[in-house]
Amino acid sequence: MNRHILIASMALATSGLWAQNTAVLRGRVTDPSGGAVPNAAVTLSGKQLAARSARTDMQGQYLIPNLAGGRYEIRVSATGFAPFVLAQCEVAPDRVQMLDVPLTLPVNSEQITVQDTIKLEMDPSSNASALVLRGKDLDALSDDPDDLAADLQALAGSAAGPDGGQIYIDGFTGGRLPPKSSIREVRVNQSPFAAQFDKLGYGRIEIFTKPGTEDFHGNLLFQYGNDAFNSRNPFSTTKPPYERRQWEGEFSGSLGKKTSFSGDFEIRKITEDAFINAVTLGPDMQPLAVSQALVTPLSGTEENLKIDRQISANHTLSASYMYSRDAQENQGVGGFSLATRAYQNHDSEDRWQAVESGIFGAHLIHETRARYSRQRSHQEGTANQFTTTVLDSFTGGGPPLTLSFNSQDRFEAQDLTTYTRGTHLMRWGGRLRAVILKDQDTTNYTGTYTFSSLASYQLTLQGLQNGLTPQQIRAAGGGASQFSLAAGNPLASLNQYIRWHP
Repeated sequence: MNRHILIASMALATSGLWAQNTAVLRGRVTDPSGGAVPNAAVTLSGKQLAARSARTDMQGQYLIPNLAGGRYEIRVSATGFAPFVLAQCEVAPDRVQMLDVPLTLPVNSEQITVQDTIKLEMDPSSNASALVLRGKDLDALSDDPDDLAADLQALAGSAAGPDGGQIYIDGFTGGRLPPKSSIREVRVNQSPFAAQFDKLGYGRIEIFTKPGTEDFHGNLLFQYGNDAFNSRNPFSTTKPPYERRQWEGEFSGSLGKKTSFSGDFEIRKITEDAFINAVTLGPDMQPLAVSQALVTPLSGTEENLKIDRQISANHTLSASYMYSRDAQENQGVGGFSLATRAYQNHDSEDRWQAVESGIFGAHLIHETRARYSRQRSHQEGTANQFTTTVLDSFTGGGPPLTLSFNSQDRFEAQDLTTYTRGTHLMRWGGRLRAVILKDQDTTNYTGTYTFSSLASYQLTLQGLQNGLTPQQIRAAGGGASQFSLAAGNPLASLNQYIRWHP
């Protein structure tokens, strides 16, 4: 019996000695303003024990018990604050040690590397604002030619001057953009002060198409969209029809040892909708809400064919033809504009061009370009009536035009010679443009009546039905607030100038 009591007493004494050799680390984690930082991670590591960690409570307090005396490394981390590291923290045995940790906000640092040697770039086409797109870079742009043109103009930014930027296709000014599959590369804002261009190059876009290849290859693409994949428009009680079909194809190959060809085509058939959300007057002369979805079909076809011929070892000839037709129906409607305002639009273009390139020795390159473009545009309205505009309510009556057309025959010729010697480059040449223009614009030929409010328009119609004079109608608060008529006789003009770049 005495032996058991002695063993128990020795065990209790040993346990008491062990408890007296342990330490406790506690404290509070705060932000720069002194506020508590909850859920901060506090980690201790040292030779005496494996890493120990704890989390702060809502008051920012933490507690790590049962530590042996010695030196520890303390790390504190919290979301939104810079890490806190204390490399050496002396923890004394047999005591509770306090350690408050003030956290600081992170500081963003930026590293700049300054080279001891700077290369001076002498190539004028390597300006900082230049952008060259080719290969996979073009895949990020739209497949639709109209959307592609908008994307490129957004990349080019604003142009210098009132007429906007210029688009060059294989060195020629303007024209419809080719399908994206036939584009080799696009240069944006390259060498803005180049003398061969007649405008400052900010906002300039240069597009170069692909040449023919030795082996025959091609690809086809079909895109389809349907209203089954669309949600209902909030301004329409029913979901209107929508369908988009687009075919694209590209092919190229060889026509012998010295001749190759390339071509592409694109066919678009799009059934879009215009939503009319207006307020008019009904037969009883009371306000009548109009909510209507009108189908606005769009169709387009474009075909391109290009032939490259190596005339001799140093001379090549490229010739191409482009055919384009577009048709749009029910244009000019939507929003406050009623269905009676609809008109049709038809555009066509045929383009022939040729480029001859010659290399004379190791320093001289000569290029000659010629192009003829035949462009036709035709707009026709469905009714010959004056226009009635009631502010914030509707625009009705006839279309904005009755029969308008624009006919352009454009000619362009270029001759350009480039001479290089070492780091020097000299380029000279000329460009000649001519245009035969026939134009008829019937916009607003039938006149427009503008009313300040629907109530004023209502008083006017009621006064006319009751046989009141215009003076009596205006005295009652009716009558149009603005009248407009248009008439014109376009005159031919001839402008001549000489441009010299030293």
